[in-house]
Amino acid sequence: MELGAIACTEEQRELRLHKLIDLALHYRGWTKHQLADALNRHVTKLYPGGNPKLDFVVGLAQVLDWPIETVIDFIWFDDSSLSSAAEGATFEQLDEAAMAAFRNADYRGMLGLAQRAFSAARTPEQRALACQRQAGAWDLLGQSHKSLEMLRRGLQQVPISDGLRLMLESNLAYELLVQGEITEARGIAQLVLDWFNDHPPQGRRDTGTQGFAYYVRGRISLRMLQFPLEDPRSHADAAYADLARAREIFNALHGEFGDEQTFSIANTCAGGLLEAEAARGGVAPDEAVARILAKLDETDDLPVGDLLESFGWWCIFGANIAFRHLTGDEQQRAIAVFTNKGLEIANRLNNWVIRERVLNMEYRVYQAFKEQAGEEADFVIDEEDLRLITGAVGQFPLFRRLGWQIIRTAKVVDSG
Repeated sequence: MELGAIACTEEQRELRLHKLIDLALHYRGWTKHQLADALNRHVTKLYPGGNPKLDFVVGLAQVLDWPIETVIDFIWFDDSSLSSAAEGATFEQLDEAAMAAFRNADYRGMLGLAQRAFSAARTPEQRALACQRQAGAWDLLGQSHKSLEMLRRGLQQVPISDGLRLMLESNLAYELLVQGEITEARGIAQLVLDWFNDHPPQGRRDTGTQGFAYYVRGRISLRMLQFPLEDPRSHADAAYADLARAREIFNALHGEFGDEQTFSIANTCAGGLLEAEAARGGVAPDEAVARILAKLDETDDLPVGDLLESFGWWCIFGANIAFRHLTGDEQQRAIAVFTNKGLEIANRLNNWVIRERVLNMEYRVYQAFKEQAGEEADFVIDEEDLRLITGAVGQFPLFRRLGWQIIRTAKVVDSG
């Protein structure tokens, strides 16, 4: 569903549903009796009212070979008004306003302006740029799956310049990473870096795109460390090299242009470098944990924005170090501090990406404790945890199986 699409009336839903039923008949080349049999309906009840039951919607999606959400969007939401949403304003005006909203940390406003800019766009380049703005807003609102959708839509606009295509691709690699699609993310980041090896960056945007691709590839190597690996040191070395290069690029951009975003990415790189260094043996894990804890004292007075999100990632890096390298009470205390602080930051930002990482860490700690104890133990959550798990199930497809398992088996206690 497009942002800004309105819910159809019951009469409109009925008309749209009947249109889909007719479409299904044509698609399959069936008679009404055959379609009714496939949908487990009597032929006299093949055309229901505007509030069809779930089993009917699921069956219709299967007949059409459409995703269920596509059928739902077609029946329930009307986006025909979106094409006129930009009347009275040019693409350039709306894009400038969207970036002003970004600088003021008004990400919801940025999102609406970017969508209007898409409607006002006159060229594929402008439409792709509007998709990039929408993707950035969704990412800052912690809605990675929606950001992913907009980046893919941006890349569908052709023809566009190499510079914009590469920026969209590097951001696509990042969103795939946070969704857990590591192999695809790594391949796209590598393609972007290969391009820049043959075509040196030209200007600020290209330089930032190259730096971001290094950052993404470095974060992918860090994520690999959570799996059983034959050679974890090689991934730690790769993470360190890429994050060091990304930090160098973004520090240089910040020195030249002074914007918060480049400083924040450089700061995230610095936190990731501590995790990589601990894995490489370049810094003692307890020292790395202590340095991260000290750094988190700076977050209390930070406004909502990129820099605060950066420190949310420092919490994840710290928890990874503690989980991987510390033991006993020292490990449990450090992880508790990092996950609590990470969740606090995520809640201030309404950032589901960091929330999902915290939930994942808490379950990994529970599993490790259960294995060490050699006995069954309840995974205890409170009502707030249950709310977050429910939200993460909807945001992250690869979290769904784990989320469903927790919802089915966890012991829920009263948070009051």
